Amino acid sequence: MNSASMKVGIFGGSFNPPHMGHLNSLQTITKKAGLGKVHVVPAAQNPLKVQTEGPSPEQRLEMTKLAVESWGPQYFVDDQEIKRGGISYTVDTVRELRKTVPAENLYLIVGIDQFHQMDKWKDLKELLSESNLIVTSRTGHDFPENKSDLPAKIKKLVAEYDFNFI
Repeated sequence: MNSASMKVGIFGGSFNPPHMGHLNSLQTITKKAGLGKVHVVPAAQNPLKVQTEGPSPEQRLEMTKLAVESWGPQYFVDDQEIKRGGISYTVDTVRELRKTVPAENLYLIVGIDQFHQMDKWKDLKELLSESNLIVTSRTGHDFPENKSDLPAKIKKLVAEYDFNFI
């Protein structure tokens, strides 16, 4: 099956380091959403996080490759954000993948912590029109119980809401 007809996920993050929480989320999402391939995309620099000392982007990329190689053939470490360098914007990664994957088959996977910050993301409306959004749980963060609890910019785009589907 080629990427034009299969469901393709994008799972980005700092991966400092990649851990079992990442793997558990990915395995669950891949199965439940029927994803055929998932691009695991280490960020060069997250625009919403303060840079701290630690591994370089290239070192985090290598750690991610070492971790992902044992996760299964459907997981692919995509180095495009590291290669671009500078601040990593998810919309740029989506634009690149949209060259080969139709929007209806592209699934952006974010943790609930990032979902709550999506008002701050670059080109949010384009991002949400060019991909489907899957939000995963994360310890210490609650899912919005109703439409009024959604981030303001997302709330404006929502026509219908229930707890498991927007």
